[in-house]
Amino acid sequence: MPVIIDHEFGDFAYHSCYQVHEVIFTTNVIISDITTYFTNATGLWGGVTTAVLNIYDHSPTAADDPRAGTVVVVSIANNGDGTISVRASGLGIALGAGSYWVGLTPFADFGVFGQEFHLESFTAIGSASPLRNPGGGFGYGTNWAGAGDFSGNPTFVDGAILINGVIPAPGAVMFLGLGGLLMSRRRR
Repeated sequence: MPVIIDHEFGDFAYHSCYQVHEVIFTTNVIISDITTYFTNATGLWGGVTTAVLNIYDHSPTAADDPRAGTVVVVSIANNGDGTISVRASGLGIALGAGSYWVGLTPFADFGVFGQEFHLESFTAIGSASPLRNPGGGFGYGTNWAGAGDFSGNPTFVDGAILINGVIPAPGAVMFLGLGGLLMSRRRR
């Protein structure tokens, strides 16, 4: 299974990389939590407490700066199989049916927490997961590119992500419209 950098480094910001994953909802949904999966090579991520959450309602473009996402509190769990989970819970994000690109990138200074990598698969659901290194520290350019372009792995890879939520009752449609408006304002 390939691995990709999906990590915001406070101490080496030019190396920070952000990955988003296409998620397709066939109906309205209220997202309660998002979990992403990483390697557990150093065992130091137990102290990581925040991440940047990005949700785009379109395939990301150069205008979509992942550093401008919403900072959320996360919990870290050692899965006991050489992987860790990074989970943001209690979100309550309302989205309508459609395709979204979702990313949850942990904040972790390299000097304190070391390096871990986002777990990927060789198959993708929808579009492959794009990655962006806005500071250009890895020399692959500063725009969104296929995650495989950064690792030498096949370009069509998808990140390991789990999204839990509920399908709201029909009377909650007005609430969904308001939730989408609030989310779009927080991202700017």
